[in-house]
Amino acid sequence: MYTVIKKLKMLVVLSLIYTPIHATPSTTAVNALEVLNQWNETLGQKNLLLHDMKFDSEFLEFKELNTFLWVKREEKIDEKDRFFEFATDKDGSKYYLWFYPTLKGEPPVVSIGMSDNSADNVTDNMEDFVCALIGKENIYNPKSNDFEKVDEYKKKFLATLSCPKKVELFLYETKHPKINEWLDALDEKYELKDKR
Repeated sequence: MYTVIKKLKMLVVLSLIYTPIHATPSTTAVNALEVLNQWNETLGQKNLLLHDMKFDSEFLEFKELNTFLWVKREEKIDEKDRFFEFATDKDGSKYYLWFYPTLKGEPPVVSIGMSDNSADNVTDNMEDFVCALIGKENIYNPKSNDFEKVDEYKKKFLATLSCPKKVELFLYETKHPKINEWLDALDEKYELKDKR
């Protein structure tokens, strides 16, 4: 009987060790994206926006990266990395929250460019992304009759978030791993594997 219990305990421990990490976007990230959706819809209807990004408040998780990266890989990439898609721009670039194994706190926003094979860290988290996008000057249509209302809309939507004083899109310094370096490391790993 003791041996059976010992084996059962071992199975439970092994199942915990080999179970893939399941990450989900936080309430903060979901709320920030909801604000972005409302902002996009409100200003889009008034013809105040120049950009053409489509946002999806239902985060779509990609478990196997080979389904959306430009490099053809048959192998399943590390299951501990999780990517949640939430937007696509006019060029087909995809925006994701990236949960990586050593992540502490909120995941960064990263983009994968489908047309030019680019990969970038965009901001350190979803709330910073929303703050930066709403605050960005060159996405508003200056020819609109309601352009003077842009500042009013900015204040209204940004008031619902905890925005830092200034957030830039496409950070060059980041506390997170760089997505392009991570992808380059994957390329090297699979090239080495193919040569053997």
